[in-house]
Amino acid sequence: MTVTRRRWFTLGLLAVLLAGGFAGFTVWQGWKAESVEPLPGIAYSLGVCHTYPEPVGAAGYNSIAASVSDPLIVGGDVAASTDIGDGRHVWMFGDTSRDLGGQLVPAARNTMLLVGNGCRAVVVAPAGGAVIPDRADGVGYWPMSLVASHADGVTTLTVSAQRVRGEEKAFQFTNLGPALATFLIPDGGAPRFVSVVDLGPDSKSRRTVGWGAAMAVEGDMAYIYGTSNPEEPLVFGFAVRVARVPLRSISDVAAWRYWTGTAWTDDEASATEVIDAVGGVSQTFSVFHRGSSWYALSKRDGYLGNALALWPASEPWGTFGDPVIVGLIPNSADERTILRYMPLAHPELISTSPDAVIVSVSRNSEDFDLLKRFPTLYRPYFVEVPIPPAPSDQALNGPEAG
Repeated sequence: MTVTRRRWFTLGLLAVLLAGGFAGFTVWQGWKAESVEPLPGIAYSLGVCHTYPEPVGAAGYNSIAASVSDPLIVGGDVAASTDIGDGRHVWMFGDTSRDLGGQLVPAARNTMLLVGNGCRAVVVAPAGGAVIPDRADGVGYWPMSLVASHADGVTTLTVSAQRVRGEEKAFQFTNLGPALATFLIPDGGAPRFVSVVDLGPDSKSRRTVGWGAAMAVEGDMAYIYGTSNPEEPLVFGFAVRVARVPLRSISDVAAWRYWTGTAWTDDEASATEVIDAVGGVSQTFSVFHRGSSWYALSKRDGYLGNALALWPASEPWGTFGDPVIVGLIPNSADERTILRYMPLAHPELISTSPDAVIVSVSRNSEDFDLLKRFPTLYRPYFVEVPIPPAPSDQALNGPEAG
């Protein structure tokens, strides 16, 4: 199904970008790997190291988001993150704008940052484009969630992504189904791209379960959450199903087991809904745990909703309880046409209180001229919400973009 999304993406501009490469940019080589044997995959490099004080809380991350300047990531959405086990975090962004010779252009379906030890550096693919390469037919990969496992000085990073095809009409795209990408990251080094695997045939239907809409890890087990919409009138949210697999086998879909409500099965069709589509989550959301409790976090009723909510559970597979609304993140119809969407939880980040979690909210506008004047408007902003969740109708609109 074709739906409206606020994205900057033009295949023609991307072709120009790939043809030109990034010969004019300095590549930073400060992090050195300790691996003895060469790792498989395509070697990526790291861009300029931007030094910064380690941020604390939403205010610290908002300061970074407003001040860091790098031509390779001027704007982007999603902001999924995870700890990779060597003192650093990986961040993935969706449709990313870049500054090419003073001109702001849409450039890549996905980009990656490596952050840690006071340094932030963009990961640069050999051709300068998306770190998860587009398919040969032009279909790109829009990141949703990340999980990582670390052993013997190497992190295996798994990125769930949505396959997307751009449309001729502005602001349009088509979801075609999920995919899993794999990277290897040596301690202190740059990532290597190993593979991307499409899950299932291309399908435009929202009824098709989009596995990887969220992922979480408990012990040596990975939990993969899938979202779907029944495509019924006035049902704007997405239902949630859950699968699990040993983390070391996450890319082996045949090893996945699906929750039926009472047991785990290898029959995907038997997976039960643990959150209903009516009043449900956004197509992409977060699941995390704090202490003995688990939470799904999302904008209730998807993009058209305005409530930031958490659904509590005692286990990663649910069943999840009624949502607790902790704040409001509405789209605004003012002269700046601000769009706010896709809140994601970052439990690995340092909040100002142990009883809070940092949440990013993607922000954008359909006004291209506005984005050119205020390019940082197309960057996520950060808020903190209490854990356990406390009901609130506070506005969480984020700081002004300059």
